[in-house]
Amino acid sequence: MTDDKEFTAEVSGKFRYNIDKISDYPAVGDFVMVDKLSDDEGHAIIHHVLSRKLR
Repeated sequence: MTDDKEFTAEVSGKFRYNIDKISDYPAVGDFVMVDKLSDDEGHAIIHHVLSRKLR
């Protein structure tokens, strides 16, 4: 979700290849860095999960 709208997103191939464990995948509530796809306004690619903070 951005300030403008919601997107359906999936992790990039490079992200998938570089993870070490399943917990490295994005989870509900994570902040991620994405690229919006220009040909499909409702879809994005996740490239990075920002650092998680424990409360």
